[in-house]
Amino acid sequence: MKNVITSCVAVVLVAISMAFTVRPNDETQQGSSNLVGKWKFAHFKTTQYKNDQLHKQDEWSTADRKIEIYWEFKSNGDLIATEKSTTANGKWKLEVLKKEGSHIKEGKLTLWGFPGVDELAKMLDMKQLTYNVRTVTIAGSEMLVAEVDASKASPPGLKTIFAYSYKKL
Repeated sequence: MKNVITSCVAVVLVAISMAFTVRPNDETQQGSSNLVGKWKFAHFKTTQYKNDQLHKQDEWSTADRKIEIYWEFKSNGDLIATEKSTTANGKWKLEVLKKEGSHIKEGKLTLWGFPGVDELAKMLDMKQLTYNVRTVTIAGSEMLVAEVDASKASPPGLKTIFAYSYKKL
């Protein structure tokens, strides 16, 4: 009789735990496919705020500076970053918080496992570099906008946001 009661309690506990297990929703999984493919770094913008007021803004196109950086997101979570003839391999994870049609309206893109990205994360006091991201269509091109709060690497009293724009190829 004790074994029957123990078994019943175990089944009930397993059923309860399964009911409360957090599962990724379809939106999150579908959103990841938005990034799969190759993207070219197109634009950079730095915005600084002092006392919640715009202090300074600087932006430039990568074409003007002859910069060619590519990110290739693989469906298995691998990321290949290429600049000229240098390639680095890392990992990526996307959490979609809000979608609007086929676009990511609000998401978190986390990158790790390769030089540059890991150093920036450390400089910004993050375990892994996490961007706030969204996708938009501009002049018929799919764009990824990735922003990160870089205030930890700024002079005291300034809030600094780095915004990177990538064009899907």
